[in-house]
Amino acid sequence: MICILAGGCMRDYRVKTRVELSTGIPEGEFNLLMFEKTKKQMMEKITDIMKGNDLLSYYIEGDLSFHFCGYKMCLEYIFTCHDDSRKEAESFSRYGIERIRSDLEENGYKIEHIYCRAKAIDKKEI
Repeated sequence: MICILAGGCMRDYRVKTRVELSTGIPEGEFNLLMFEKTKKQMMEKITDIMKGNDLLSYYIEGDLSFHFCGYKMCLEYIFTCHDDSRKEAESFSRYGIERIRSDLEENGYKIEHIYCRAKAIDKKEI
């Protein structure tokens, strides 16, 4: 934690971020077996988009986690940052994913929801 004389303390935060995405595949019109084969390609494409973004590639800690529910995809990761408050850390994480919204949409993935939950990092954890 760094305290600035003008007021306020900066802290390190880990923001658990979950992004729910539509895969762009209409339910019922796509062969489920074919969908199973395309999941890996979808995960690789989204990973490439995120790694290609300087902000996200710098602040994401660890691996991306993908889960599927029907034809929808859930992406989870930890976004680490140094910020004034929990709310600002959550907002910064949300901003990071919003920066790639158009890249995702160009590839057929629509962001439906973004959930961010920040937790301050204890000095002991560092």
